[in-house]
Amino acid sequence: MKFLQINLHHSKAATAALCQQLVEGRADIALIQEHGRIRGLNNTGGTVYSVVPTNNARSFIYIRNHVNPLPLLEIASTDTTAVRITHPYREGIKELVVASVYLPYDSDEPPPTKELRDIKDYCFSRKKQRIIGCDANVHHILWGSTDTNPRGESLIEFPVSSNLNILNHGNEPTFVVCNRKEVTDLTLRTNNIGNLVSNWYVSDKPSLSRP
Repeated sequence: MKFLQINLHHSKAATAALCQQLVEGRADIALIQEHGRIRGLNNTGGTVYSVVPTNNARSFIYIRNHVNPLPLLEIASTDTTAVRITHPYREGIKELVVASVYLPYDSDEPPPTKELRDIKDYCFSRKKQRIIGCDANVHHILWGSTDTNPRGESLIEFPVSSNLNILNHGNEPTFVVCNRKEVTDLTLRTNNIGNLVSNWYVSDKPSLSRP
């Protein structure tokens, strides 16, 4: 199963580029943040999930039609979308929680957000594995940022206490503007599904989502 993670920064050009990638079959599931217009994605052989009105939401999940998700409304919000899916595992079927999360850069509260903690509690209580695509809006050298800021220090404790591994490796930037390049996006997964996750990388394909 192929995953894609992107912040579209409300860009029509970025949405069009993402649509083309989905039409080409480059992803079965896309973890999307800051998507201003979702209608075009529904014509790519899949469905976009978000539980709040589109104009307010900052997190979405696109899922191709051959995958049968269960939206998790109890842990969803403007900045968090989560679904439960099934996937083949050791000659059987295993359930997995997949989440798209946006962490507001201007929040008065340090991360992790309540929604991230809710995902942790939901999965712990039900013994579910997790994959989380997160626009964290924080810096930490552990995942390739050029420096570490206080919000990054606050967030780094979350994966440790939540049995999560950070998939990011290297320092290829995920956020690029004219005068700055930085790693602010994270992909997290539970430790005991490591054999199901491979080939994580930052794509060099232009996303057209520069803010």
